[in-house]
Amino acid sequence: MTLPFLLSKQLKKPNGFFGLLVSLLMNIINKPMYAKALNLLTFNEDESVLEIGIGNGKILKSITKKVPKGLVTGIDISPTMLFFAKCYNIRLIRKKKIQILKKDIENLNFENETFDKIISLNTIYFWKNPTKILEQLYQVLKPNGQILLAFNSKREMIKSGYNSEIFTFWEVEEVEILLKSHHFTIVNSIYEQLKFEDCYCVIAQKNT
Repeated sequence: MTLPFLLSKQLKKPNGFFGLLVSLLMNIINKPMYAKALNLLTFNEDESVLEIGIGNGKILKSITKKVPKGLVTGIDISPTMLFFAKCYNIRLIRKKKIQILKKDIENLNFENETFDKIISLNTIYFWKNPTKILEQLYQVLKPNGQILLAFNSKREMIKSGYNSEIFTFWEVEEVEILLKSHHFTIVNSIYEQLKFEDCYCVIAQKNT
């Protein structure tokens, strides 16, 4: 197994000590993307927010600052990441500001109209069934709720050597069409070259 293939597998589902190292590196690389994404959204202080694919959960605290009277729910499929995410956020979990759950995006099992905002950074590459996923995301969003998807351009992914057997590379137009076909309206779509990587942020709103 080559190093790029191993790294790609860890990015999809970090596991063990190597997975922790990868997640810490991604905290550094993804920090500008998170800052950009969160600044694009307008939050009310009592909103309920879902983040999909939280990794080690270090960024969740920055979301709670946007919704001081709300609840932030973070989900991931990696037991290793969930363990560290709970350790990093234990104080906010006890205060019921954050809840961290093991869930697969294809089987969310939340009640309908639970969340005001859904945020997902660098996970769309791993969506095996985008139709099923977006149908569920639509259901769990409240009326006029918004979803933000942030991801690298196809050009950036290829240049960086990500493994195409594990990652699906997306053009922004494809993501926008996908959202529109599942009853979302595009609110904002921006591109920016950040410190370590480029970034598309697409914000879509649930049609009611």
